Amino acid sequence: MRKENSDFNTKFISEAGSYLVNADYFAFVELKDYACYVIADGIDPDEKKESAKLAVTTVITEFSDAPGMSAGKLRHYLKAAHEALLRESDEIRLEASILILLTDYKKAMWGHAGNSRLCWIKNGEIKLSTKDTSLTQRMADQEEVALDQISAHEERNNLYTYLGQPGHFTPVISAKHKLEDGDIFILMTRGVWENVGNAEIIDAVDGVSKAEDVCTGLEDVILSQRLDIIENYTIASVFINKIYQNPKAGRNKKILRIVFSVCLALGMLLLSLSIAKFYKNKSNMDKIERAKAKGIEYLQEMKYELADEQFSNAYDIAGNVKPWKGSKTEKKVFVIERYDKMVEDLEFGLAALDEPEYKKALAQFDNAIRLLTELRDEYGEDISSFEQGLNAYQKFAKSMLEGSDLKKQSEFVKAKESFTNAAAVMDDINDTIRRDVANVEIKFCDAQANMADGEKYEKLGDANLKDGEYENAYANYVSARDFYALASEGDASAKEKVMAMEIKIGNANTMIENRTDQQKIAKAEEYVAQGDKLKGDKKKKEALELYEKAKELYSSVKEIDVSAERKEVMEKIKNINSDPTAELMNALEYLSLQNYGSAIDALTRAQSIYDSRDDADSVNSLQHDIDNIKKLMNNN
Repeated sequence: MRKENSDFNTKFISEAGSYLVNADYFAFVELKDYACYVIADGIDPDEKKESAKLAVTTVITEFSDAPGMSAGKLRHYLKAAHEALLRESDEIRLEASILILLTDYKKAMWGHAGNSRLCWIKNGEIKLSTKDTSLTQRMADQEEVALDQISAHEERNNLYTYLGQPGHFTPVISAKHKLEDGDIFILMTRGVWENVGNAEIIDAVDGVSKAEDVCTGLEDVILSQRLDIIENYTIASVFINKIYQNPKAGRNKKILRIVFSVCLALGMLLLSLSIAKFYKNKSNMDKIERAKAKGIEYLQEMKYELADEQFSNAYDIAGNVKPWKGSKTEKKVFVIERYDKMVEDLEFGLAALDEPEYKKALAQFDNAIRLLTELRDEYGEDISSFEQGLNAYQKFAKSMLEGSDLKKQSEFVKAKESFTNAAAVMDDINDTIRRDVANVEIKFCDAQANMADGEKYEKLGDANLKDGEYENAYANYVSARDFYALASEGDASAKEKVMAMEIKIGNANTMIENRTDQQKIAKAEEYVAQGDKLKGDKKKKEALELYEKAKELYSSVKEIDVSAERKEVMEKIKNINSDPTAELMNALEYLSLQNYGSAIDALTRAQSIYDSRDDADSVNSLQHDIDNIKKLMNNN
């Protein structure tokens, strides 16, 4: 009964900070021979599923059913939590950082995935802290980021291993560490370590004898900074006041001496096995390099399914390679892992395009491009020969998503622009299938725009018909029919509209033919009056259209003599269309020949044209010229 003969004291604080929902979770269980402490930080946006709570309770349940402390046990608990999140990831992928601390009350070990941290304090000093599975931590290990800058670096939450991730899950497992009386473990989520440094942690444990005092001390540090936004934060402290002492320790020492002798012999055997392992690793790495080269070749040819097979095969082989930390072999294994994950995200993205779920596809392509950038910037991989395809699919998904949203808002002109951009991107990489998908959307947008124009002209025609403006109704119905005909190329329902317009066109034409002479004359006079007003407002083009309609109506009158009225309106048309400059040139020519009568006639015609245009200054000027010519004639 180790628990009864040891003294472990645990306290924790978990708060939502500035938010309404706390995505962190902590729980622990202390059994008679083993204890388990679990802290998690939800990193997905789903507030209902509570990914951190699900992960922690899954680990506690698995530990309670089968307690133990080994690398295998830790992997089992972590994998169980990982699979629990995957099972619940339907609409949104559930994701979380997690850290598990196990102890048999004499030793301790831990495993983690993400950026929840453990700090081990011995004799008032930090003996060990876990390293995040993040891009920032990797950069710090390579001395590209200073250790004291990790908590503020922009890539600190860019994780490559975490619960709920797609693809291979590779948590970090520690060795077993011997405990001593007075040791302290502090478990914390990123809401703590981003705002609390090592110096504050040392201050928090200095002279403190209770686990709760450490938690409240660190909380005071966070709150005293008066941050604009306080993230969720969880602090758990485990005080090891007394470890378990084995009553059979003396006997165990004798056993250890025997074991040492056996281990020495085994060591020689292991040395031989290590040499054999070296050559086996070399053979595996050769296979990995061949699979990688073939996978890149398929990426260049945009044969993504085949590329995925090659990189998955390479990754499986890499699982049998145990490289030294920091070695070139380890770097090559990391590269294969990134390629495998990148192509997997790309395949998921392409599948989402076909569903079609453009938002989901865009997220997958964004992940793939992030990994692709990491391969280039961190590992020096040449991606220039195949990055175009991935960038094209990212742009396609973005444009299709924008177009779909605009289409839902009935913004068909803007939606067409987005779909046109999507089609152009697929033309660049010769993906005819997805280009055709975009083209179908383009046709639909064109159809909806043409339908809207057709409806506009149909309404105008209906209003014209009601007001007795049958010619206008006829013209607007013809325009509506033409727009509906264009719309029918992308919308089958528009064909019925075309047929309906043919009927309305026939009705308007019948109305025109059935007018009496008196009705035609009245309508023509109305057009002339409207034209005169527009001409007075210097709107000659609009006035000319009305005069033309009046002329057509006068021409269609059969039983009543309207020749005078028709001549008058034709004169109005002629005056608008006439060029006074030509008459002025004629007048000059007549004057040069001393043909004063003809010159006066030409100036009078020019004067009439200016009068029709309401150009009083020109009329008065020409009248002055006419009067002078008449005086000249009288003198002769």
